[in-house]
Amino acid sequence: MKTLLFILIPLLSFSQVQIGDNLIGNSDEGRFGASVSISSDGNILAIGEPYGLNENKSEIVGLVQVFENISNNWIQKGSTIFGKDRFSDFGGRISLSSDGNILVIGAIRGEVNGLRTGLVRIYEFKNNNWIQLGQDINGEMHEDFFGRSVDLSSNGNVLAIGSGKHHSSSDAEGTGYVKVYSYDGSNWNLIGSDFKDESSNVVFGNQISLSSDGSVLAIGIINIEDQIFYNTDVLIYKYNGTNWNQLGNTNIQERIPELRFYDLDLSSDGTTLVIGLTYYGTRNGDIGSTKGHAKIYKYSNGEWNQLGSIIDGDDISAKSVSLSSDASIIAIGDPYKKVTGQTMVYSFQNSIQDWNIKGSKLFGDSFDNFGECVALSSDGSTLVVGAPGLYTTSRNRGLVKVYNIQSAALSSEEVNKGNDMVIYPNPIIDILNIDLKKGRALKEVSIYNIQNQFLFSTKQDKIDVSILTSGLYFIQIETNRGKSIKKFIKE
Repeated sequence: MKTLLFILIPLLSFSQVQIGDNLIGNSDEGRFGASVSISSDGNILAIGEPYGLNENKSEIVGLVQVFENISNNWIQKGSTIFGKDRFSDFGGRISLSSDGNILVIGAIRGEVNGLRTGLVRIYEFKNNNWIQLGQDINGEMHEDFFGRSVDLSSNGNVLAIGSGKHHSSSDAEGTGYVKVYSYDGSNWNLIGSDFKDESSNVVFGNQISLSSDGSVLAIGIINIEDQIFYNTDVLIYKYNGTNWNQLGNTNIQERIPELRFYDLDLSSDGTTLVIGLTYYGTRNGDIGSTKGHAKIYKYSNGEWNQLGSIIDGDDISAKSVSLSSDASIIAIGDPYKKVTGQTMVYSFQNSIQDWNIKGSKLFGDSFDNFGECVALSSDGSTLVVGAPGLYTTSRNRGLVKVYNIQSAALSSEEVNKGNDMVIYPNPIIDILNIDLKKGRALKEVSIYNIQNQFLFSTKQDKIDVSILTSGLYFIQIETNRGKSIKKFIKE
């Protein structure tokens, strides 16, 4: 038996398990999965399809669908939310509140104050359907592309919106802006002043991220040096109840050849930042093939300093990034890996103060842009990957996959390591008991088979395993002091 365990346990360290079936787009060219957002517990998922057809299948208006995980099946939650205008890119950007009951949808080509002004619409799940919450929030001028980036606080009461461009009243093209709003129960009201950068050749606000409470805001900036090199930077602000003030000296500038895409994400407390870049060539070097990297920064003593090594490699780009709530886990989406696209998950190892890959790389199918967008649940145990380029009868129908990656944390060193708890009886026929030492509070229990397949979870300390077939299983026990893994035998 010991030899068998040695062979099987490493499987737990290097695989992820898909939750439910693939979620497939509604129409060809709809780009289902161009945007995704997930609730904190990983059980509610929103997916944008910015070129989806209306209810009559007659016009392209864009749409968003929300799904709930019920017994490992993704069941639609409420009706499909359709855009109101043709070709508005409705659903191109979305964000969910922590509980998954408030949803923000951007439509960057919405025609409100001129062509491609952009707008943002907010919904709340009420009486088993999605009802608009407050007023539309509109861009200011034509071709502002307002809603290029959106992010919502955990409670759904604070909303940040970025614009891709901005035209002043004199019709001079500007560089974009960011606005932050709070909801008062009826309307969305501006918090503080707009964020702008009036410098020439600057793209301001295409990428934004809020902390969980909405008090910290990160804004991405791209300075176009010439037709080859781009300088990237991030400004981070903290709200003091009256004004937004810059938080520390970011010192995050990079000079990038042929920048293609740029993404960022803040941790829940707003003190850790991940930046993903996709470009041609090497950092500060010559033009070449599509490459990229991710860098992580930690705020301490008034400064943002790099945390761990740069995550890069010849076969990695970082078009999309997502952080777990405590910034211990990072997901990186790379839709340009050969023809399939790929997604990687990394965890921070305190013992070496660096990032290690967690589980195996995940790959898509040919030309489906797997990794175009990624999202992690709060604890980093659930990963969502969008692949809007899925080919069916034609290109870009799109799909989304959801994975349980919690099991990728299991290792042979961790099994049976938890000395602060006991499981009994073992072997077991029906009810498995968990006995915790004083001061330990049970948070969640997860059961896995020896193929690393997640079976079920519970928050109870008495677990009915009578439905399991005879064999060896693993139980992961999460308490207020961390996680431990033990094995048991079902007779």
